[in-house]
Amino acid sequence: MRNKNLDAVKAVAACFVVFIHVGFPGETGQIIKVIARFAVPFFFMISGYFCYYAEKSRGVNCCDAKRYDVKHGNAKNSDEKKKKNITDKIILKICHILRLFLIAVLFYIIWEVLMTGIEEKSIFSRMQEAVESQHIKEFIRYNSTSQIRAHLWFLPALLYCYVLDYFIEKFHLRKLAYACIPVLLGILLWRAEICRMYGGFYHTMEYRNYLYTGMPFYLLGQMIHECQGKWRQEGKILPAGIVVGAVISIGEYHWQDAREIYVGTCVMLICLFVFIILSGGQRKSGTETEDDADRINRSEEADMGVATISRIYISGIWKKAEQILMKTGEKYAFVLYLCHPAVADCVKLLADFLKVSDNMLYRWTRPLLVLGITVTFIFFVDFLRCRFCSSGEKCGIVISKPYRK
Repeated sequence: MRNKNLDAVKAVAACFVVFIHVGFPGETGQIIKVIARFAVPFFFMISGYFCYYAEKSRGVNCCDAKRYDVKHGNAKNSDEKKKKNITDKIILKICHILRLFLIAVLFYIIWEVLMTGIEEKSIFSRMQEAVESQHIKEFIRYNSTSQIRAHLWFLPALLYCYVLDYFIEKFHLRKLAYACIPVLLGILLWRAEICRMYGGFYHTMEYRNYLYTGMPFYLLGQMIHECQGKWRQEGKILPAGIVVGAVISIGEYHWQDAREIYVGTCVMLICLFVFIILSGGQRKSGTETEDDADRINRSEEADMGVATISRIYISGIWKKAEQILMKTGEKYAFVLYLCHPAVADCVKLLADFLKVSDNMLYRWTRPLLVLGITVTFIFFVDFLRCRFCSSGEKCGIVISKPYRK
């Protein structure tokens, strides 16, 4: 059964990524960014969560299956099972992310050429700067994509995480990998925040990369998947942990100024993710649930009058918003992540042309404009795709593949 809550939070996290890159002004904007810092680690965690497979899917059990099949004269079956072990599934994910990354890089190379031409700068010098040996080394070592677009670092970092996970599975290093989580998180927090208290400094790319930001949260997602059957939701403990983590993050910001990640971010993210997983398992999905709700609502409307009608109306609006969030998280989160900087460039060019860049109303509405235009554009393109194509996969690359809990 699909976890609809997880889809909704994916959409919210994608919106927060927009608010990190296109911020609100003043102190309010900084606090929103502080809260939004959970978003990128959340996507690493969800990737790890869905790249964990139960013991019955692992390659070691394929060997057991082969012994059984050979004994019973069914060797062909055993070979087919062996081909579908976990490492093969990880290779498919590696190929999928590599394809998305190449598309994103190609899109932004073309986009940067256009923007450089509009700004009347030298396209040749811009491209020459992008392929300098130092920048290539930073990309290979730290996943830095700042010479094209900085936000694209997530894709090569996730690619590296899948590659590492391939070797973890191949050489049965799962327990050792889990033991490395607190070490990697400790190094991340030391480099991103704590060392500043002692006069130390690390460049952002030295901790915002596959090893320190990506891998610990990716492995945490796998650990949560492995252990989720042993947990029960304990009342209000997890929601309280989310709130406490957010408050700690804001306190750290006021104490240490703006950072990429905070101790409170880790607390908030872990509590949020576990809460979504546990509550999502209790939630029913499908048309039967919606039909039942509509039937109950009609019955209440007939019995209880105006007050209930108002409540049902508000509930209907909330349900619609929920459905939009779920659809966005399920199908469009990656496209939103990919396209919003290009939309932000267009909005900025228009604001400069209209000479409203310094207008306070514009500065407050700009993040919402970028988000709204990007989402509207994505929904419109998807509408055209569905309208003119008999199958979504005929129109190009499938951005997000379905997953089930």
